[in-house]
Amino acid sequence: MQTEIRHVGVVVKDIKEAERIYKILGFKVVGRSKLLVTKMEDSKGNLLELVQGKWHPHLAITFYQDPSGNYMEVVKKC
Repeated sequence: MQTEIRHVGVVVKDIKEAERIYKILGFKVVGRSKLLVTKMEDSKGNLLELVQGKWHPHLAITFYQDPSGNYMEVVKKC
């Protein structure tokens, strides 16, 4: 069983402004959601999830990835 931090979720007030700032820090957009969620990745493969709305900051820890690529994670609110 593999245990690792998969991504960190950051709650933001303005997702477009947050994207602009994290792009300056070296992240690129790798996904978006209609729920105002943007996934970003830096050159080392570190994932950042920007979330706009009434969400909680969180840390997602991956315990297992099946052969189909599905993740079993524990999400810890920060």
